[in-house]
Amino acid sequence: MKWFFRIIGVIFLIFAALVGTGFFTSPTLTVERSLEVGAYSDEVFEYLEDLQMFNQWSPWHAQNPDADYVFGSVDYGVGASVIWRTPGQTVDDAAQISRQEIIAAQAPEFVQAALLLNGEPASATYALSPTEEGALVYIQFERELGGFPYIERLRKGSLESQLGAEFEAALQRLKTIVEAE
Repeated sequence: MKWFFRIIGVIFLIFAALVGTGFFTSPTLTVERSLEVGAYSDEVFEYLEDLQMFNQWSPWHAQNPDADYVFGSVDYGVGASVIWRTPGQTVDDAAQISRQEIIAAQAPEFVQAALLLNGEPASATYALSPTEEGALVYIQFERELGGFPYIERLRKGSLESQLGAEFEAALQRLKTIVEAE
């Protein structure tokens, strides 16, 4: 019986240590990636502000290529939106519905989007700056990680790595598409 209480005590101490570590970890997940594209900023900007064109290279579309997409009434620019859900989900699975809406845009410099990814709010900024050989495309993604018991924050490094790889692949797709035109 003594061993049972010791095991429970050790489990409690490990849990308390994880919660404490998570509490002192930053709650914001930030991923930033950039890539130079051999095209003018105006040509690349079309793929940032038009969400139907955005889906050709989007990291969200690559994660869920078979998703059902519904585009809003505005085709591009501020107010453009798209909602999607994974096939097989019912309408009752509201927490599994994802959404992207362009909330700010300035041609040909940046597009800022508000996201809801599987029920979790996030934001993304897609910026362009001219270079000698084309344009530098920059993505900054931010999402707040869960609160108590702060365990999700402990996965922050692996989430950053995973999303970073997805953004790099998305930027490479964008580069391929734009340079092929």
